[in-house]
Amino acid sequence: MIVGKEYKDKFLPHWEKWKRVTFRGYNYGGIIANELSHLHHIDGNGKKYNLAGELKFLLKSLFYKNLNLPVSVTNISGNASCSNTIGFVMDDDNRGDYLKQCEFVLNQLNDYKIRVFTVVKDVKLKKRFAFGSSINKLIIVVKVLSNVSVKKSFKSQSLSKNINLLAKCLFYYDVIENIKLNKLLDNVDLLIAFSDMKQYGNIFVQSAKIQGIVTGTLQHGIYIRHKDDQYSQSAINYLNSPADYLLGWGESIVNVFNVDGQTVKKVLLSGSSVKDYQIDDYYTTMDQTRLPSNKFVVLFSRSTLRQSNADMLRISQIVASETGYRFDVLMHPTNKMEHYEFDKCTNLNKIYQDSSLLLKLIDDSDFCICHSTTVYFTSLLKHKACFRYEDKYFIDYGGLNDKFSDEKELLNKITESAHSLENDKKKQVEMLLKHQFGNIEYSYKKSIQTLLNQAVKS
Repeated sequence: MIVGKEYKDKFLPHWEKWKRVTFRGYNYGGIIANELSHLHHIDGNGKKYNLAGELKFLLKSLFYKNLNLPVSVTNISGNASCSNTIGFVMDDDNRGDYLKQCEFVLNQLNDYKIRVFTVVKDVKLKKRFAFGSSINKLIIVVKVLSNVSVKKSFKSQSLSKNINLLAKCLFYYDVIENIKLNKLLDNVDLLIAFSDMKQYGNIFVQSAKIQGIVTGTLQHGIYIRHKDDQYSQSAINYLNSPADYLLGWGESIVNVFNVDGQTVKKVLLSGSSVKDYQIDDYYTTMDQTRLPSNKFVVLFSRSTLRQSNADMLRISQIVASETGYRFDVLMHPTNKMEHYEFDKCTNLNKIYQDSSLLLKLIDDSDFCICHSTTVYFTSLLKHKACFRYEDKYFIDYGGLNDKFSDEKELLNKITESAHSLENDKKKQVEMLLKHQFGNIEYSYKKSIQTLLNQAVKS
């Protein structure tokens, strides 16, 4: 898995060339950015691309038009006295924890008429030969071949991968045409996309902007601007965001969209979109007494940090064997079991793959171990000590004196620190949590009303 400066130096120049590919107001580099950024992470590994197969995919995409859309539309009736209609694009991948964030926001919008767009990737597409659309698609092909170095942009299978991306662009052209043909955005006053950096969220936002509709997107995790050694796919959360507004969590997000003193994105602070990350939870659980369990939990990061996860697993086993602790592992939704040597961990209690168990595992443990992820602040929110593994890929979002880089430092931290956060740290933790998750008075209902007011003015 390629991360850091090597990743940045390969991905960014390649993506800049793709961003030159535009047609009828749509930027195809923005649409395929998520897929392109992932391919650079796994360059040399992962799926093998067959050149003949990709050329066949390209020709089918070029000469055949998709007659239906892999998107379902659900209309939700709101308050009869409210005439506004809000379009809402769910998470592209229908990931469980992200869908919960979508539902959390939707539940605050019950005063309005909502048109919900859900990606259905397993839908059977109907195709028909269409000469007219083939001419337009051919223009896209020419633009890609004129701007993108298809043979040298990846270390391995560069031609096949770029042809695959090109064929997907032609598929997304059909998606765009279907949105227009079916008038999916007609009478929509405001469009909110869960993630405008992913393919369908990006397409819907670009389509809405072309129609003059005010657009917003949701913060779905903790963002930070990456330094060279930390560069990864998550950088496109702020690099590839065409929506007019970001509905952010707390003050920390504002700096991410402030470059050299210039604001590059309008941010409306709305509080966390994760039900379990609400700042008022910190106060309601403040005085709960917890009994020791002689167990801790290791919280893995996304698959791009596979080596960091493996290091945490190795260190945890050493520390557990020296202290007598047992430990659990909660995998990230993007992790794969076969990438880790769990069989060598004699103190390992259980491996969990269901991210909905996060809070229970935190509550059932004496302390937590993580890298640089949102779960660190979740631990603090639940008044549980969490030790952060600091390697060259570590990103410091702010925190307590709880970082370690090897088993010796972790042993010292465990010995020195109480498992629950001491009283003298609680004010510091409160300020950290507000900075990341927002204040109690923030709400999506208020932010959406502000956007609707803006839509009326425009």
